[in-house]
Amino acid sequence: VFYDMAHRERVSRQAFADGWIPFDLEAEYIFNTTPENFDMNGFVSLMPSQGRTAYTSLTSFTGKDLINRHNSTLAGEGGGGKEEVSSMIMSSFLESEDENSVSRIQQHLGEFFELGFDVNQSINFVDLIKDRDGKALYCLILFSGNYNFTRNFLEKVFRNKGKWPADVSYLAVSPRLFNISFPFVDMRMRMQRLVSMMQPPRNLHVEELLINGRPHLLCAYVCKKMPGYILCAAMSIESIDQQLSSLEKRLLVAAFIVMIALIFVYVRLVRGVIRPAKLIMNGVHAMEAHEHSHKIVIETGDEWQQLAETFNDALEGMKELEVAHFVQTCILPGSDICSGYARFAGRTVPADDVGGDYYDALVPAEGEMTFIMGDVSGHSISAALVVSMARAAFSGIVDLGVKMPHEIFTRMNNLMLEHLRRVKMMTCFGGHIDKNGLMTCCNAGQAFPYLINEDGSIEAIKQIGYPLGAARKKTLKFSEVQLPARCRLVMFSDGVVEAMNEKNDQFGYDRLERLIKKLGLHISNEEFFVAVYSEVRKFAGTVPWGDDVTVALLDYNRR
Repeated sequence: VFYDMAHRERVSRQAFADGWIPFDLEAEYIFNTTPENFDMNGFVSLMPSQGRTAYTSLTSFTGKDLINRHNSTLAGEGGGGKEEVSSMIMSSFLESEDENSVSRIQQHLGEFFELGFDVNQSINFVDLIKDRDGKALYCLILFSGNYNFTRNFLEKVFRNKGKWPADVSYLAVSPRLFNISFPFVDMRMRMQRLVSMMQPPRNLHVEELLINGRPHLLCAYVCKKMPGYILCAAMSIESIDQQLSSLEKRLLVAAFIVMIALIFVYVRLVRGVIRPAKLIMNGVHAMEAHEHSHKIVIETGDEWQQLAETFNDALEGMKELEVAHFVQTCILPGSDICSGYARFAGRTVPADDVGGDYYDALVPAEGEMTFIMGDVSGHSISAALVVSMARAAFSGIVDLGVKMPHEIFTRMNNLMLEHLRRVKMMTCFGGHIDKNGLMTCCNAGQAFPYLINEDGSIEAIKQIGYPLGAARKKTLKFSEVQLPARCRLVMFSDGVVEAMNEKNDQFGYDRLERLIKKLGLHISNEEFFVAVYSEVRKFAGTVPWGDDVTVALLDYNRR
């Protein structure tokens, strides 16, 4: 009745062929009522009383069953056999054998839920109206078949054909007798071959066919959420080829753009990351190999260039340290110094490439020796510069004929106060040995040296004084010691006794005294140095030395 008379006759003939036998009043209403005069309530009222009674009785029976179940549960009673009968009737009507329909309705009271199967599926709302005590008095049942929602949805879709893609046709074909096919009512007859193929379990089909003499690709699909309909889409092969060709062109363009982007990223990665990183690593290897003349050239204008400049500065600084180390190596005596019965030697291990410890000995006259052992505050280049200054001052003062240590220290103290202005200080121990073995010594804040006697005993030469460069003194105290026929004077910097281990313990004076007594007079100078440094390294373990470690020896032997 929603369509014109020609469509009605066509659909009716198909319905008669499928075995539909309408009631007399229904057939008359269908063929005589225009669409604008159609009234649904009037059409439903034409149903014979037995048909209306069947629907009414089923609804009434289900409602009473739900009320009885609720009230029985409220009263603490179990349900009876009538509930099973109503469930059987409902399940038979809905063509469902796998669920208790009434029980499912009871589980979803007060909410929307689906019920039924395939074409008999419906959207329902059921609730009980209760009194103040909670007893059910009435049952509200609202339901509508899913086909109503499906039909309304498809009608909206096919009314908006203007939004569809060009050269694509959509169809919604139903194999059900009373379902409406789209866009034409008789699509069921036109697509009868497709309908016969799309039987369970098959739910997808693709084929090429001619439509209006043009080859098309047809795709058909049975949608689970639209029971009773086969959704189809047809598109000409020519249009598909055109779109594929266009897609290929777009893909080629996209591939070209991606390739250009990858080349750009690769070049940027090589120039901006890989090459600078390689140059930096070359700089690291050069630093490890002490190739301080190496230069890292990076002109990227970013952090890599800043890092390269920092590395170059560090390499330049290391080069300067190497030069300073070489200069200091030249300053310190390279071999033992001998005069008369005395022999002087020293060894130093700086905390940095250059250190602040100094030792030296000069021969002012035949058979005599003037020696010095000093430690400049701090270490590194600044301390090394003071060492250079002290060496020049010591040599120059002795060349002027001054050979007594207290006189030499007085002049050196004045020079340091004048030029360094108490920024740097230097502890010193110095001595002069004449031809008869008389040692005149002076201590300016240096650790007390140890004298090893011929019998193996040791004694500290204790003298207290201020470091050079700390305060102006007109004269410094001195003492005289007559050396035995054979002895060894051991001088050392505070780096020896202040060496730390993992437990934060210092090497200390007691351990050094025991070591010196153990070594005694009967080993060479070189063996003595090796033994002391080995013992300090063994004690410190992995802890780096915090200060320069220097040992100087004066051996005296008249035998």
